[in-house]
Amino acid sequence: MNDWLETPVVSSTDKNYYTHYMPDDNGNEVVSSGRNWSFYWSASDQVSLWVAYPLYGKWAESNVSRKDAYAPDPFIDDAKQPATGGYSGNYSKGHQIPSADRLGSRAINNSVFYMTNITPQDQTFNGGLWAQLETQVRTWADASDEFYVVTGCVVKGSTKTTSSNGLTVTVPAKYYKALLRKKGSTYTACAYIYDHFTSQTKFSESDRISVDRLEELTGIDFFPNLIGIVGETTAANIEKTATAF
Repeated sequence: MNDWLETPVVSSTDKNYYTHYMPDDNGNEVVSSGRNWSFYWSASDQVSLWVAYPLYGKWAESNVSRKDAYAPDPFIDDAKQPATGGYSGNYSKGHQIPSADRLGSRAINNSVFYMTNITPQDQTFNGGLWAQLETQVRTWADASDEFYVVTGCVVKGSTKTTSSNGLTVTVPAKYYKALLRKKGSTYTACAYIYDHFTSQTKFSESDRISVDRLEELTGIDFFPNLIGIVGETTAANIEKTATAF
């Protein structure tokens, strides 16, 4: 396991965990340039259960525009991941790490159009409440010294499936974001989780919950490496408090 702050607990030998590094202008990933985004792939559901990434400094630069360059992820056999054309039915291709979070270069932006970063999303949710949350996250990140995001989907309890590339794809039941902020020497955190097919159309900051509560709901241990920076007691207090940014 690495020591990146955004990475949830995952075994170093877990073959479902992958990391994309920052690419050069030719699209070749360069480890020395630093991580871009990581993901935890579920082959049985054909979605990434979470995508984790930093969002500040060089990661938050905006130099290009979106080009919708959907492509198969080179880490996964093309035949074992959804097709770039999308899903059956009326589902949109919803990003977990948004295109607008990776506009530093054409190659960097292209990387978030890999199909491992995409899930079948209801467009009302994708273009409404969820898009509002994504915009707010960028606003918070811009006002921070460091900012870390885990975006994920909950497949447990899902009663819907779609298809793509001849594969059955689980339509997630919920979507969430776990957020960790550093401002000055202080770390704070909060989280948001929504039913995919909620009737709620407007994002509200008051919807925030603690990281501890999100861990209870998802069974995932977020921001485990924070302990090494602030100590166990302080890390526990940060995660149990749903702090407004």
